[in-house]
Amino acid sequence: MSGQLTFAVWIDGSQVETLQSVSGLAVDKADIEIQQVSPGTGPVTRPGPVDSGEVTITRGRDKSKAFTDWIKRTSQNPGAARGLNLALLDSASKPVRAFLLVEAWASAAQGADGAIDTVTITCAKVIEE
Repeated sequence: MSGQLTFAVWIDGSQVETLQSVSGLAVDKADIEIQQVSPGTGPVTRPGPVDSGEVTITRGRDKSKAFTDWIKRTSQNPGAARGLNLALLDSASKPVRAFLLVEAWASAAQGADGAIDTVTITCAKVIEE
């Protein structure tokens, strides 16, 4: 069993595809202060969302129809942007970290022989869930 971590794409609450690689995923967060409602507690600092920009993914062999359709739909109409979930999986394929790409859309796609292999996803921000 390998110790390698893998990313997966989730659409509408279901894992639809694993990815070969992900780059540009910003995980640094601006801290925000939250006022606790409980009596006797002061403000708590929590990580907030990051304005992200672009994430580039490389798709593996298990290209799903659901993700391919999402790429085509959002690349042809950026107004169709929506949330896209990525999860970092451990060697047992269990999520160890999850990210929501807010207002995400496929801004560029490259492939060989008509198959999409590399996709640049533009998003408003990344939220670690």
